[in-house]
Amino acid sequence: MKRYLFYAIPMIILAGLFFIIVTCDDNPTKPKPEVSDYNIYFRQFWSGIAINDKFFVYNTKAMALVDTFELPYEGVEPQISADGKYLYIPGHTKVAVVDVATKELIIELDAPGEVVAVSPDNRYLAVTGDSLMIFDVATFEKVFSDAIIASRGYFTSDGKRFYCSIFQAEPEIYRLDLETEPFTSSIIDYPGHRPSFIIS
Repeated sequence: MKRYLFYAIPMIILAGLFFIIVTCDDNPTKPKPEVSDYNIYFRQFWSGIAINDKFFVYNTKAMALVDTFELPYEGVEPQISADGKYLYIPGHTKVAVVDVATKELIIELDAPGEVVAVSPDNRYLAVTGDSLMIFDVATFEKVFSDAIIASRGYFTSDGKRFYCSIFQAEPEIYRLDLETEPFTSSIIDYPGHRPSFIIS
């Protein structure tokens, strides 16, 4: 019996310490961080072609599908504006700008491209594809274009620059400075295969 107690008592002590460590809160009065509350818009597609006209809305705080609606636009990679007001749907010849609240078309931009990007400060919309086009979100006027074959691009977090990958004789990275007047572009040599994504 003593032999069993010799082994049992340390095990009980260790189990108690483990329970205290796991359940202990260093700062029990500290509130838990709030889950960001925003919507994600997406649609179903196969081989780059939308299966139907249906769009789905997923809410991050509810962690659930909260809405569905239909729009007759072919783009498979919709993007939401930084203020959540507009939904941008790229197509082969145009980009549809849709009011999120009413689901009504605001304007169709003459911008052939497969992918769009929105600047974090909500100033600009970039369309990449057979060319690069930049639109002023306030007026939806085209403020820059370049006849380059541009892949998916990204704005920097401060919205001052735009980067995308291009392929001419060699794979390169295209940089556009949005703080100059007019905008100025430059090419960054990329020692390797064509970059798929650029994180800035």
